[in-house]
Amino acid sequence: MQSVPLLILGLLFGFVPAQVRQTSRVVLERHDDACSGLDQAQCCTQMLEIAGFKATGDQLPRKAKTPLRLSCEVPEKEFPQTSCRMLAMARGFAAKDASELCEPATLAKRCQGDSTCKQCVADLDRMAWKAPHRACYAITYTPRAASNGVKVVTITNGKASSNPNASVVRMRRTVLP
Repeated sequence: MQSVPLLILGLLFGFVPAQVRQTSRVVLERHDDACSGLDQAQCCTQMLEIAGFKATGDQLPRKAKTPLRLSCEVPEKEFPQTSCRMLAMARGFAAKDASELCEPATLAKRCQGDSTCKQCVADLDRMAWKAPHRACYAITYTPRAASNGVKVVTITNGKASSNPNASVVRMRRTVLP
């Protein structure tokens, strides 16, 4: 008779993990609107952060978050003339490079030549932002590497020593665009 409660207890423990697995399942949902529940300024910021992620494959630097938010808080919904340089410098570009990058004469044309910037402009146009290419290009621009986009990085781990048994590890990595 004592073995029956142990048997029932064993069966209960056997079923518990199966029930736990069913309740901890992750369900992914897709939403068409990335700005649901956000005001216009927050939506602008969200769209620019998404564009930056698409262009670079990484989140924007923390230093770029404040200029991005400030650029999107303009009540007239027009990006200021200086927003491109401000955002480019916050991403780590030197002042001279940011000025060249944000040259107003060809900024819109260069933005239309980049698919990620073009999509960003289209998203902000739907929200009635004026001159969105000023912010979109600064967020989505990625410098092209020399030699047809191929970049070779050599990583050395260790240092040379006089010991003949010491080894230096070198790894050569080619990064393609």
